[in-house]
Amino acid sequence: MNKFKNIKLSKIRYLDGKRLRNAILASTKLIGKMQDHLNKINVFPVPDGDTGTNMVHTMNHISEKLSQQQDRSISTVSNTLAKSALMGAQGNSGAILAQFFHGFAEGVKGKWKLTTAAFASAVQRAKKASFEALSEPKDGTILTVISDWANYIENAAHKTEDFVELLKKGLQKAKQSLAETPKKLEVLKKAGVVDAGAQGFVHLLEGIVHFIDKGRIERIFHRQSEEQPLVVNVNLKEVDSEINFRFCTECMITATSIDRASLRKVLKDMGDSLIVAGGDDRARIHIHTNSPDAVFDIISSYGEISEQKIDDMIKQHDDIYSTSKIGSIGIVTDSSCDLPYHFIKENHIHVIPLKLIFGNQTYLDKVNISPIEFYDKLLTSPYHPTSSQPAVADVLRVYEQVLPKYDSILSIHLPNVVSGTFQTIEKATKREKLTDNIHQEN
Repeated sequence: MNKFKNIKLSKIRYLDGKRLRNAILASTKLIGKMQDHLNKINVFPVPDGDTGTNMVHTMNHISEKLSQQQDRSISTVSNTLAKSALMGAQGNSGAILAQFFHGFAEGVKGKWKLTTAAFASAVQRAKKASFEALSEPKDGTILTVISDWANYIENAAHKTEDFVELLKKGLQKAKQSLAETPKKLEVLKKAGVVDAGAQGFVHLLEGIVHFIDKGRIERIFHRQSEEQPLVVNVNLKEVDSEINFRFCTECMITATSIDRASLRKVLKDMGDSLIVAGGDDRARIHIHTNSPDAVFDIISSYGEISEQKIDDMIKQHDDIYSTSKIGSIGIVTDSSCDLPYHFIKENHIHVIPLKLIFGNQTYLDKVNISPIEFYDKLLTSPYHPTSSQPAVADVLRVYEQVLPKYDSILSIHLPNVVSGTFQTIEKATKREKLTDNIHQEN
């Protein structure tokens, strides 16, 4: 006789701040594990191989802030989640996730905990916000999976009070939607991959389901499933690798009131992949453009700009998808080295740009301001220039692009007594445990 036959497993009938926080921490572990795979299958909107990197940086920033948040209110934790996502967002996928979490936080404002029905309502708010952030949403991307998942949650939430049942079945719907993305985007079909951002969102859901089901944060092993086998080879020969807009340009803007619709309208013709994520007082702008300076000038008329970032996607594409190693030792430095451009290119030297600041205008040294332009401003600007060290995320992006090409890296930078750059370098390598492959000199 089975003495346990009359015991019923308890259902999870509410979602509070503590459960949400731990579920997101579990998701961060899984997305980190899948970073390289997400980078490999990244062919849309451009094949620059950084979707995994961007998602990991975004989720790591979220988790760092959430780990310090001990409140059990779903409203308070969601607010922290939304703010940290916006501050840490990188790339298309990161910006869309930030807007998704922003919408979710709006949907749970003032609530202590959620029933499945209340959760469904908040998820619909998150879906709507995600679509509003983009100027030209595309079917077959992360937005499609968000939409299909959110719609399933809305329809099923009124049939069950159990979050385990709801989220498990919702995950299956999301996986089904993910598997269909190549049918909706020709570039995915040609490459033989699913959308990388959508795959990352499914991993986010997998981490949430794992915690809600198991009730603990532990190392998550992603098992290869028959429905969604991990891609070994990406058919890039069939993919149009032409990049029409060279620079992935991002920044934060703060103001008393930001007219996001107007900002989106004036930036629309400056490039593509435009995302304006955030709220009335703070927003993150992401756009692929050939004119980063002009973009920043427009944005600066709407508020104060910070956290400017410019990535050369053509260089990223060449670095990521080139299969041959360049040499045994790679050289990384910062832009204070002032080596001639042709010398840097010929000797495969990789440069981390420092920030140059004239008043409230910030430039990335030798990226969106040349030495000639710097000296012109030195003569004409009413502000005396200052400099700022790169962010840890900027350092890691360079290392992640360089490491696959070399056995080890020699990283040479300004000394500690002159700048905090070297401390940032040390912090970056320790965070990602890269010290075995990188030798630092100052």
